[in-house]
Amino acid sequence: MTSPVASDWQKSVNSTSPSFDLQAVCQALWDDDYVGRAVLEVIEQGTNFRFLKLNATIIQADFFSTSDILGRSLPEVILDQSASRYQEYCSSCVQTKKLVRFEISQRSESALERWWLVTIAPVKDAADCVHQLVLSAIEISENKKTEADLKIAVEDSRTIIDHVQESITIHDPNGKILKVNKSLLDLYQVNYEEALSYRISHEYAAPNTPVHLLPELWSRALAGEKLEFEWPAKRPHDGGLLHLEVSLQRIFLSGQAQLIACLRDISDRKQAEEQKTRLLGILEATPDLVGIADAEGNCFYLNQAGRKMMELPEEVPINLPVGEAMPEDQKEMFENIVLPYAIQHGSWSGDLRLKTASAKEIPVSQVVIAHKELSGALRYISTIARDISQIKAVEEKLRDREQFLDSIYSGTDIAIFSWDIDKNDPNKPRCSGWNPACERAIGISADRALGKTPTEVFGPEQGKSITQNNLQCADQKRVVSYEEEILIENQPTWWATKLHPISDEVGRVYRVVGTTTNITELKLNTLKLESYSRNQARQTKELTAALRELKRTQAQIVQSEKMSSLGQMVAGVAHEINNPVNFIHANIEPACNYATDLLEIIALYQHEYSQPSTALLEMLEEVDFDFIQKDFTELLKSMKVGTSRIREIVLSLRNFSRLDEAEIKPVDLHEGIDSTLIILAHKIKTNSRDKGIEIEKSYQLSSLVECYSSQMNQVVMNILANAIDALDQSHNPKINISTMQQTDNAVITISDNGAGMPKVVQDQIFNPFFTTKQVGKGTGMGLSISYQIVTEKHKGTLAVDSEPGLGTQFVISIPLKQPDK
Repeated sequence: MTSPVASDWQKSVNSTSPSFDLQAVCQALWDDDYVGRAVLEVIEQGTNFRFLKLNATIIQADFFSTSDILGRSLPEVILDQSASRYQEYCSSCVQTKKLVRFEISQRSESALERWWLVTIAPVKDAADCVHQLVLSAIEISENKKTEADLKIAVEDSRTIIDHVQESITIHDPNGKILKVNKSLLDLYQVNYEEALSYRISHEYAAPNTPVHLLPELWSRALAGEKLEFEWPAKRPHDGGLLHLEVSLQRIFLSGQAQLIACLRDISDRKQAEEQKTRLLGILEATPDLVGIADAEGNCFYLNQAGRKMMELPEEVPINLPVGEAMPEDQKEMFENIVLPYAIQHGSWSGDLRLKTASAKEIPVSQVVIAHKELSGALRYISTIARDISQIKAVEEKLRDREQFLDSIYSGTDIAIFSWDIDKNDPNKPRCSGWNPACERAIGISADRALGKTPTEVFGPEQGKSITQNNLQCADQKRVVSYEEEILIENQPTWWATKLHPISDEVGRVYRVVGTTTNITELKLNTLKLESYSRNQARQTKELTAALRELKRTQAQIVQSEKMSSLGQMVAGVAHEINNPVNFIHANIEPACNYATDLLEIIALYQHEYSQPSTALLEMLEEVDFDFIQKDFTELLKSMKVGTSRIREIVLSLRNFSRLDEAEIKPVDLHEGIDSTLIILAHKIKTNSRDKGIEIEKSYQLSSLVECYSSQMNQVVMNILANAIDALDQSHNPKINISTMQQTDNAVITISDNGAGMPKVVQDQIFNPFFTTKQVGKGTGMGLSISYQIVTEKHKGTLAVDSEPGLGTQFVISIPLKQPDK
């Protein structure tokens, strides 16, 4: 049956070409000896297929494994694992009514693999249902073989490129990387995907990479120029710097112009060149002569210092045999001693003389180094020489000075001695100097002293003292002066001794040189005078203590009277202030209510009479009625806050004075501390800095404490006042107040972060009349009275701890219950 499409096509052909023979064309296609064809009938509602016809090509090609095909179904003809694929493709063609094309391989009887391009085309009936299928098969084994060979060739090429030592990258004219080899991945330490995604001008660019030159380089290479240049780069992940030698040129891939870059890592070479340059720079900068000569003794390098020393102009080439640089009397020594020794041992060092171009002789300290081949033969000689003319001159001066000092050492009447300090056994210094004056003064000969320890010379007791003095001078590395008593013939003698430390080149004291003078007669007179002075000082001290105690008692009586009068005055003032303040405070609340009512009446008038007269409008504008209406109630509220503050201060003053509590009774120390802080609030909130003092409280004491409440308040007041004064110049002033219970004692700790006090001030802080404040700002009695209140009145302790720069801390400790109650 002819399909509708074929019928339409046939009608179209017949209408345009009356001579066209469709039957002949179809027959020609069927007989095509290149394409094998078969017709299958759709059966079992499209789930199976039966062969109706085969052309000769498909039969001869052995496309099917059996020759008995016609009239048989698809599973009966195709018996291998490909049957399911055919079944699937045929079903798909029936369902979609569209042509299906696929490739499939088969194994022949000779085990050769054959490839086919298979096409399944649908044939529809008048009802547009697929009732037949046309299977076409073309053998493509040769194409497959060519494709496989090409793939292998590509893989081989890739393997060759990956094993090339140079790193290769191919990128388009815009710099996008298209391909890289394995060497490049190893160079940059990236994977293949990263290598393609990273950019030459960004991820691969080092800080000194001239990325601005890239467009010009790519443009020149695309124009056909082969470029070779050096290029700094970096590894994207660790930032490691690379120095590359790049060869860049144009290539054509798939007809498109692209760029190939061959990269060679020359970082080691550049580093070696830089190291060589640095080494040459060091040689040229050194002040010593550095020269190199070949094995025959011809100098081929001499640094600038060497040219200057040998008086050779810089522009003249080096052409100086080693022998010509030496005086005649040293040539034989160099040839027979110096050079053979250097060849045998690797180097020789010592003092020689060099002869300059003007025949001037220079004493030098010289090192000669022999450089050998692997075979042991001499390759070249290098030398380093330092001009020691000045050193020689200094040595001559030192010899003269040594003779001069030796004459003084031996001829002076001053006793001079020295002790050597052994670094391995410093506790046993040994005498290394004992001049004749020392022999005469002490009565011990140099033979008995030299090489001996102080114990061996003077005995255990005096030897120990002398050793300690020497070690003190050596440890402190400074001159030490002292007086010492030495028994000579069992008689005490006194000596004024001065020790001088002598250090080596590394700063270690290896010798102590001393001088001593006999001061026995002066010492005896001094001892008598000191005894008389001690008696006078003892009497003066006793009188001073009595006078100080009298002054302290008088000051305490005056201070107590002042505090009593002040307490009475404070209580009276607090009482007088409290009554009017309470009156004002009680009337502010009704005033607020009246003001609110009046404002509401005015608002109602404004609402009822919304058109005020001109005169009223002018008056409202003149007095700024809107502001008065808004600010009136706020004004009354601030007055209420102010009277509350005055009441709080009055209460604190009454609590602080405690005139009605003069006897010992249990009190809450926290209440007294808080009252004191309120009284000192004006000093706490304003000091010389921009902000006030930060007060941090930590109250952990839960028990009442038996004490004189007003006196303890006075103690806290004095300590806090001193702390506030100490914080006057602090940047971030802060006072910490804490309470706690330790066994049966209540402890109050008050600390600040002020400038602190040195030890000499702490030792006198509780003395009467002692003060560090300016004249007129302190009496020196506050802490003295506080100390008496705590220690005598309450049987407690008052301690201070301070370090300069770290602040001050006062610790008050009193019993929870007074023992005399």
